[in-house]
Amino acid sequence: MKYSHLFSPITINGMELKNRSVMPAIGTAYGNMDNTVSERLTTYLGLRARGGTGLITTEVCAVLPRGKGFPNEIGAWSDDFIPSLARIPEAIHKEGGKTALQLHHAGRETTAHAAGAMPEAPSAIPSVIMGQPCEEMSVTRIREVVEGYGQAAIRAKKAGFDAVEIHGAHGYLITQFMSPFSNQRKDAYGGSDENRARFVLEVIESVRGAVGKDFPVLIRVSTDELIRGGYTLDFMKWLAPRLVSAGVDAIHASVGVYSTPGNLTIASMDTDPGFNLFRARAIKELVKVPVIAVGRISHPDLAEQALARGDADLI
Repeated sequence: MKYSHLFSPITINGMELKNRSVMPAIGTAYGNMDNTVSERLTTYLGLRARGGTGLITTEVCAVLPRGKGFPNEIGAWSDDFIPSLARIPEAIHKEGGKTALQLHHAGRETTAHAAGAMPEAPSAIPSVIMGQPCEEMSVTRIREVVEGYGQAAIRAKKAGFDAVEIHGAHGYLITQFMSPFSNQRKDAYGGSDENRARFVLEVIESVRGAVGKDFPVLIRVSTDELIRGGYTLDFMKWLAPRLVSAGVDAIHASVGVYSTPGNLTIASMDTDPGFNLFRARAIKELVKVPVIAVGRISHPDLAEQALARGDADLI
């Protein structure tokens, strides 16, 4: 077979995927205004599964109301959402695919209208992009949000999802804690690398504790913020093994935040194909779990070559 690597199966903590192709989270805003899953969203994702993709990641799903990035973001902050969420894996399983629910909190990258309150963040530093004032989270609130991730994860499991993906990339709340660009706290959650990593590690531990050891937990990270004053690839190389020790089964190696010059998080067509592969490889060399590569891998030949070289395990 021409694409023997791309179309080979892989298992992530018991989740068997028929190939190495991953659909990353793509925002559609197809959710209902009450934050439930719409028929339009399930139809869209079902059609993507029919195309043969091994793993389909949902768009962002808010773990708490204040974490919404837009008003009709689908939600998982109450058991009342479980029947609604269950429609997604039902639609994808019917087409032979597997799916992960992406757990999300926007932090400061939202508006008061979407969040229903003043946005919350590690420090009261407005987003460069949104310009929205935000409130510094207390330690008590941090603990509530950490618990919120775990509770959302168990709801995803009850709804029939095959995995969850913690959204720790692109300048949202988890990235905000990791980054000296957005985190200027003076307590145990700010300052040193260890302190800035504390929140993400506690989130992973909360999720793992909620779903048990045999349920796949992925994390999507920005391997480098590519902004002045942000963290670099060296920080993520230091952090990656710690993410695994905390309980993740795979690392999705994205790049950038929304204020990164050139918006490389959603790289345009004039960006070099495979421009981010070297960062995925840098992470893969340090961990024993599968690494997902992303970023302008726009042809199966390039995907096959990346897998054959060992740049990543999935594309």
